[in-house]
Amino acid sequence: MESTFAVSMQDLPTEIIEIIASYLSSDDLDACFRVCRGWKSVFNLNRIWRKYCVYPEKYFKASGSTLGSRGNKDYEEVCFWKKSYDRQKLLWDNWSKGRFTKKKTDMCLSMLSYLVYFVDNFGNYWLLYSNYDDGISVWKIDEIPDFHCKLDEKDQFGIVPIKNKLLTHISDYIQIFEFKPPENELVLQYRFKFNEDTILPKDNVFINEYVSSQRFIIVDNFLIGYCESITDLLHTYVHIWDCDSGEKVATQSIFQHSFVDYMSSSTGIVITTDFEGSLLLFDSDSRRFLVSTTSHRYKLCEISLFSLDEMKFVNVVARIESGDIWCIMKGDTVAIYHSVCSYNRLSQLSVYNTNGKFLAKLDIAHAYNHYIYREFWLTLSRVILKVRNTIYVLDITDLENIRARSFDTNTNTLTLGYVEPKFLLLYDMLDPFDFSQKECALVSIWDVDSGSKLWNLGHLDKIDSCRFLFSESVYPNKVIVHFTGEKEVSLLDFECE
Repeated sequence: MESTFAVSMQDLPTEIIEIIASYLSSDDLDACFRVCRGWKSVFNLNRIWRKYCVYPEKYFKASGSTLGSRGNKDYEEVCFWKKSYDRQKLLWDNWSKGRFTKKKTDMCLSMLSYLVYFVDNFGNYWLLYSNYDDGISVWKIDEIPDFHCKLDEKDQFGIVPIKNKLLTHISDYIQIFEFKPPENELVLQYRFKFNEDTILPKDNVFINEYVSSQRFIIVDNFLIGYCESITDLLHTYVHIWDCDSGEKVATQSIFQHSFVDYMSSSTGIVITTDFEGSLLLFDSDSRRFLVSTTSHRYKLCEISLFSLDEMKFVNVVARIESGDIWCIMKGDTVAIYHSVCSYNRLSQLSVYNTNGKFLAKLDIAHAYNHYIYREFWLTLSRVILKVRNTIYVLDITDLENIRARSFDTNTNTLTLGYVEPKFLLLYDMLDPFDFSQKECALVSIWDVDSGSKLWNLGHLDKIDSCRFLFSESVYPNKVIVHFTGEKEVSLLDFECE
């Protein structure tokens, strides 16, 4: 008679456990984790849980949640990414059901439209405000309504946060500040003119010389932009600065020979100084960025990929017959929304990989929206596009398998924001003839997966400011809003137990 041996989960090698876990959903894996102490020890592996957490590590380290730890010594032994998964699940559950804590502030309402929401490299949450006449105001969110600091740096038009730094600019004049621990004092590091190669002395008198056109993006730790030549577009250059050292690391002609040849073969003309077109830079989540060169007159567009590791253009991602485009790149996926035919009011959403391979497209029977940057998102798993009252979604299982779907929202206006990766925030304008409700909107939260409405946030004032804060808040546990009828601005925290 053959003998048999009982094998428990604890007897299996780690490699087999990981294979078993790869076939389970996050909910099934969580259920297995809770079966008993033995199963808990088997599935207590960071390698298993990491793939279920969509937020970066610094978010969870900075969130300060004590979920499961109060009076529970066993929870201290749980691996980091399982704890992170529990926090993420709590956050998503709170967003789904409209649970949050609300804190009143005495923040000035007039500032709300210009606030920038920022999480630095050390996990500190900041609100930043810049005004041409008043300088720069900084709040640490945990200390609101008290000021963290106020700088009387004048003539600063815009502010852009990058890691633990703060970039301010007006025209081509740049200043770099840095948060210095342990007090997080905001200190001016250096300043420069974008189209020159040297750092300016602190006491240098700046002469405001505007350039014809300019666009900045931040990729990794680099400031990238271009100054368009007024007399000859062929001599328009992209400039790249290292924000740590304050040194310019590259100057590259933005017009590629491939686009010159493309224009010549398609139209029979050579690019000259009377070229009517536009240049746009699009950032990414990697050490690369996109440059689109568009001829409005001939409705031709070329989208090229620039590598910061090689400091050069490496390939053409797409050539599209269109005069208006907008791009987003995540990982190796590039989503392009562009006009197709203005006469028939058609637009198209196209998906490519960064090597230039066409993957999918979605035809949309509406004219191109020039404010699409407010209504267009790309994650590693989906593309989301809002056109009028319809949400279009391309689900990306892998780069060879992309599924299109859509759902109607019955909202009267545009998308307010997107809390990655699950929730849309849409708003309905109230009766425009009721002057007591001027600039007031009812904000609702929708589930991207099901296309269903979950709950109403409430009636909000200052829609432009809310749109900006919602859409720019990558760390979605804190939201700044102004509820209609209330004097104070509120801070909402969705990571509450």
